[in-house]
Amino acid sequence: MNEIANVRAFFNERHITLNSEWEDDAIGYVKAQLRNGDDILKLSKSVFVQWLNSDLRESTQPTLNVPANATGITVVKPALVQLTSILNISESAYSQYRSKIMDLTEDNSEFRDPSETSHEQVEKPKYGNIQPKKPPMYMYKLSDGNITLKAVIAETINGLDCNTPIGAKLLLIPKFLCRYRVLKLTSQNCQFLGGYNEQCIDKDDPLSKLLNRIENTENRQPPLISQP
Repeated sequence: MNEIANVRAFFNERHITLNSEWEDDAIGYVKAQLRNGDDILKLSKSVFVQWLNSDLRESTQPTLNVPANATGITVVKPALVQLTSILNISESAYSQYRSKIMDLTEDNSEFRDPSETSHEQVEKPKYGNIQPKKPPMYMYKLSDGNITLKAVIAETINGLDCNTPIGAKLLLIPKFLCRYRVLKLTSQNCQFLGGYNEQCIDKDDPLSKLLNRIENTENRQPPLISQP
């Protein structure tokens, strides 16, 4: 069995079908980095590392088949997807922008979302127990390189949280139900594989749009004022 066949067998065991052009380029690149005498398993594992950090649109043949108008469909085949967006749907996009970008050591008291209330302004109850703060709810966008689905987490999944890097790869394990192109992920139907690729980010993500809008505003040249 030649090198390409061995690499393909390695990926087929993991339900991954590579695009032939990307496959050839990845094998050629990895072979140039390896020493003579390295075994075929090391070659396959090294190509797999390259795949983890790839964009599925370039590297992998899509496998999801979820019609856009399907109200409910049970997926019975494994599917590889990459993370393209994480959105905290329990908090406004503006508040998320401030928490991610603003330097909290500065005095930004005059630059505040009206919906936010500082700790000093919250009146503590005189009687009874303080209600614990509810954990945030996140909406994830996942893509196989062709179809994009939304997903929420029903339980803890190792590796998948608000800090998971864009481009991380996930294996969706059948059978799982997709309603209106939304998945409910559990440890039984989702396996985190790892990886990172910032080029996979969803440009339509609300927070990304807000950041781009602010960046464009900051880079905009001030209008010229004609002298009288």
